[in-house]
Amino acid sequence: MNDDSKLGETVNQSGFPLQIALANLVRTTTGHGWRVLCTEHSWKNTNDDASGFMDLILENQYQTSVLLIECKRVLNTSWTFLNPKTQIDLRTHAKGWVSFVGNDGLKCFDWREVSLDPASAESAYCVVPGEDRSKPLLERVAAEVVSATEAFAGEEKRFLGDSISQFRSYFSAIVTTAKLMTCSFSPDQISITDGKISAQEFQEVDFVRFRKQLSTHIPNSITSLQALAHAKEHTVFVIQAEALVKFLGNFEIHENSIKNLARRL
Repeated sequence: MNDDSKLGETVNQSGFPLQIALANLVRTTTGHGWRVLCTEHSWKNTNDDASGFMDLILENQYQTSVLLIECKRVLNTSWTFLNPKTQIDLRTHAKGWVSFVGNDGLKCFDWREVSLDPASAESAYCVVPGEDRSKPLLERVAAEVVSATEAFAGEEKRFLGDSISQFRSYFSAIVTTAKLMTCSFSPDQISITDGKISAQEFQEVDFVRFRKQLSTHIPNSITSLQALAHAKEHTVFVIQAEALVKFLGNFEIHENSIKNLARRL
């Protein structure tokens, strides 16, 4: 193997080519209504002292929604999301950051539940072949993207109602080359002797809502354990790389969800 081949192999083992390809895909395809706002964006969250670089930040054409993306290149593997039901319920709810400026100032600057398309399966459990259970890959990456999302919303706070929209929503995502699978089963089919599922059904999907407690930051307003658990929960969209344009083209926050949010403020 010559030196160029060795260098090329080293380059291809990194995640940067995928990141560059996805940015180029967004820029060169039409009809999805999104643009690349930033790449390799540095961030720091003062609430949890986390920091890093976000691979891609996309913005929709109305300047009302932002998608923060971490790119994950893996080869010849599947990420399997457990669905402890015999049927998959397609969910439309998601937790995102909402910033809203009204006529009398800042009305909302916090995480909020909204309803949006595209609908997908939702899961709190992901099986990644060969991973160290003490340092689960998806949970670690998803928590970082959530923290970055909050940090970026904070950076943009000063521009609300000026250079960007008065209403701005921010969502977290992981785009991967892994095949995404769901595994549906009845909890009754799990043996408490060996912890194995006796009957299961697998389905390949384009994207999944990964939902679990991904944040350790506790807002001062929390007054109960139930509220604490909910506050720590977040939604991270996990998107198969080849389905990114499809996801973007179908992305839309439900109008009733925005109206209901506005009424509560």
